Amino acid sequence: TFIQNCSVVCDSSAEDCNGVVLYARYNQSGFSGDITTQTTELVNLVDSFSCGDLSPGESCNYSFTIRSGYESGGSGYAVWCRGASTNFGSYISDIIVNVSINDHPLALLNYPSPYDWLHGVENLNGSASTDDVGIAVYTFELDNDPAFSSPSTICSGPDKNCTLNTTFQSQCSQEGAGCYLRLNVSDSEGLRNSTSIQIGIDNVAPILTLDRPPSWANITTSVYDVNTSVSESGSGIGSVVFSYRYNDSASWQTICTDTDGAPFGCSWDISSITEGISYQVGVYGNDTEGNIGWGGSHTNISIDRTSPNIRLEAPPDGNWSTGYINFRYNVS
Repeated sequence: TFIQNCSVVCDSSAEDCNGVVLYARYNQSGFSGDITTQTTELVNLVDSFSCGDLSPGESCNYSFTIRSGYESGGSGYAVWCRGASTNFGSYISDIIVNVSINDHPLALLNYPSPYDWLHGVENLNGSASTDDVGIAVYTFELDNDPAFSSPSTICSGPDKNCTLNTTFQSQCSQEGAGCYLRLNVSDSEGLRNSTSIQIGIDNVAPILTLDRPPSWANITTSVYDVNTSVSESGSGIGSVVFSYRYNDSASWQTICTDTDGAPFGCSWDISSITEGISYQVGVYGNDTEGNIGWGGSHTNISIDRTSPNIRLEAPPDGNWSTGYINFRYNVS
């Protein structure tokens, strides 16, 4: 903002000067015009100042308050005064002032990037922002509306870093991508700039349901396909892990880790696993933001790859009979 002092005098040798009006005027790159409340490069607090009728020798003074427009940074302007009356026409001042407008700051986010998913406590960073005289204030805002009709201020101050707790914010829904982050910056001279991006927030774990093997399954093959159903509406599944253990007190052992996406499953090689009747199989998965969901476990699973040994004990070999015969077997 600067002050342009303008003065007009009615020539003492003339008659009254009627309807005298003062204007501030500018020239930039060959274009000249009055500085008004509607101009965009330089903006006046008023369109003009009316002095009314002036008697010969009478003067009129006014100080125009002029600010730079939001698009006028890094430019130079010639500024002068203009006086007009209804009976003597328009005249300009002899003195022309050169005015230079500093560059507006440039708002840029280092983190996050557009369409990133955020989780937990995040450190927002606006250090990529630049300005020729230095940025005085960084303001980070969050809204669920891209027009930022009712934003919440996360941080505002000289620090280019800002901590966002995505769990306790109320603007954006969990597992929703319709969230918008804006960085406003202003320099020490009050010039401003902003940038905004779309992000998602995900603090919700995926839901998994173990499908195979079911409880009480009897597995008799050397390879068995395990699988699970997964529901994830946010950042997407990162990995699904299948595990087994012999009983409640044993440690879990990994069957496989599936990172290839749906369908989620793998082939379980049980050729070297000890046979038993109390195995448990469980599954858990995490999304790309690290939220872990446990899909439960199925129990009382039998692994039995060995065929039964059946021996005929009676009647003995070579036996002949014309009546009823009792057969006796031994099975192990």
